[in-house]
Amino acid sequence: MIPRVAHAARWRNGLDAAQLNRTLTATVPRFFLTAKSNRVTSSPSSFPHHRAPPLLQSPFHHRPFYTSRPGLLAAPIDPHGPIDPLPPLRYSDDMLRSILSTVRTIAMVGVSSNWNRPSYFVMKYLQDKGCRVIPVNPGMAGKELLGERVYARLEDIPEPVDMVDIFRASSSVPPIVSSAIAIGARVVWMQLGVRNDTAALEAQRAGLVVVMDRCPKIEFGRLGGELSWQGVNSGIVSSKRFVAPREKRRKVMWVAPEAADGVEEREPGFATRAVHAGVTPDPTTGARTMPIYQTTSYVFDDVDHAASLFNLHTFGYIYSRLTNPTVSALEERIASLEGGRAALCSSSGHAAQFLTFFTLLEPGDEFVASQNLYGGSITQFKMSFPKLGWKCTFFDPDDMDSLRRVVTEKTKAVFIESLSNPGGVVVDIEACNRVTQEYGIPLIVDNTLATPYLCQPFKHGADLVVHSTTKFLSGHGNSLGGCIVESGKFNWAKTDKFPSLTKPESAYHGLVFYETFGDFAFTTKARAVALRDFGPTMAPFNAFLTMTGIETLHLRMERHCANAKKVAEFLQSHAVVAWVSYAGLAGNKYTPLVEKYLPKGAGSVFTFGVKGGFENGTKVVESVNVFSHLANIGDTRSLILHPASTTHRQLTEEQQIAAGAGPDVIRLSIGIEDVDDLIADLDQALKSCKL
Repeated sequence: MIPRVAHAARWRNGLDAAQLNRTLTATVPRFFLTAKSNRVTSSPSSFPHHRAPPLLQSPFHHRPFYTSRPGLLAAPIDPHGPIDPLPPLRYSDDMLRSILSTVRTIAMVGVSSNWNRPSYFVMKYLQDKGCRVIPVNPGMAGKELLGERVYARLEDIPEPVDMVDIFRASSSVPPIVSSAIAIGARVVWMQLGVRNDTAALEAQRAGLVVVMDRCPKIEFGRLGGELSWQGVNSGIVSSKRFVAPREKRRKVMWVAPEAADGVEEREPGFATRAVHAGVTPDPTTGARTMPIYQTTSYVFDDVDHAASLFNLHTFGYIYSRLTNPTVSALEERIASLEGGRAALCSSSGHAAQFLTFFTLLEPGDEFVASQNLYGGSITQFKMSFPKLGWKCTFFDPDDMDSLRRVVTEKTKAVFIESLSNPGGVVVDIEACNRVTQEYGIPLIVDNTLATPYLCQPFKHGADLVVHSTTKFLSGHGNSLGGCIVESGKFNWAKTDKFPSLTKPESAYHGLVFYETFGDFAFTTKARAVALRDFGPTMAPFNAFLTMTGIETLHLRMERHCANAKKVAEFLQSHAVVAWVSYAGLAGNKYTPLVEKYLPKGAGSVFTFGVKGGFENGTKVVESVNVFSHLANIGDTRSLILHPASTTHRQLTEEQQIAAGAGPDVIRLSIGIEDVDDLIADLDQALKSCKL
């Protein structure tokens, strides 16, 4: 939970690089791997009573950070520059678990008596987990808070303290750290948004363990599986049941230090996460496959537990319109595959888009979208959203200048499809990101056609990703669904454009979502307000089917792409075909973008033009025998459609042509059947056309 401090007040109080390197070389322990989890951990002999681990690891090469190897400084430090937003910190799970498992007494500096402030409910949460939390706040000294006496200073506490948890501005940290050293604390923990390098190094020299820009409540919940209930990516892939930090742990297998030289923390591969992410054995029965929780609601422990859930002060289930265990497992799996922080599932892809924009926009706001979109999205943006006071302006994704021309001060987001439906246009995500960064607005990417197997937009600057899970993720044409994924990297407080995330929310007694939930604030707000109030909830059975489909996503996409390329090459040489728009063909104008964003394949949905226009277009779709004529894509079965008479029927002919769905256009979604059968079916259908 982020203390009530302006994000712009986060500053790096730094040392010169040489001094910092010397300090790190002297204080950072060796790291090595656990055989069970393949995660980098600190040696049990050096933690927590000896030398501290590196302050942080950052995935952003342009940010200053310390590496996991002793004595290495990965980038120069600017001792005066603000770091806003802070890069995410990467402490090993075993290190955090060790802290949360061993500390017994926590002094919380800066705690508030306001029951709806993060410090208050973090204190309450940690008490419920068995910790004694002693509040420190000079303005409340001598009073009682949650059953504990409040002290003015750390030095006034008359008993030993294991950990000092700091809810103060970064600039206020140094004297608190000095006091923590003086009273013999073992750990200094700085809350979300709090970081002071100079103070951290002082604590390390004194033998303390330092954690910065983290919330112990969130980390406890993540390691114990509670955070997964909210669709947050825990980063944990395991065939063992979740074990909370203060519960009895399974034995950890350690590798000898000399065997770990040069070994870095590694993330499980895509296929492993597609099968395992989001699902651990059922804690009660041990069932390995995720159960279908076909229930509307969940029993509360007591009145206080119920109140905490409704106030968003603790993790848990209330009602399946908001959260459901089966749906939550799918949310975490998709977040993991996209490399995102958290996800929120909905009843359809359109519902996901609605929830996204409802969370972002106020009446009178605007957003910009690519003109090459699924026809239903164009209709939603152009016809329905204006009734809510939201204006959408379209741009040509092949012309980045056209994007700059339509962005205004009222623009709150840019929306694109990574691989467009139906035309197969590949959009330059990084070029779009450069524009959105200039204006301080998020880039939203619909990654439905590419899937995270072919393209991962977050790696190229996207801030939010949406899916129609109905398509390739589910993959079998049997379950509707949608999903929003947030990267966790967008700074919602950098400007005043997003009050729904940075201002008090009256529906939750003034709770500020970005302050409270940090890098998963967007999906939390979308769930707690938009999904709650409008109710486009994914059914647990649909979530189960979609998870089952995702387990073979990597296998299916390889076959989809291989078949699509062969079919496109066949059509390219057919006498009745005027043109083929498939980015995977040699010499296609999008080849450089395919190589950059879609190196594993250009997808399996594309269009071609049949000579003879509208009449022959409809003739082909009515003449196929293996292809199914229906309004879906991403099925194991091959599908065919004439967009001008179906999905894009509501558009004018000019809009149809701009969207790549003119009267002569036929859309194909290539399945995983024998490709020779698909080619033969198309050949006989094309031969039925009159020229």
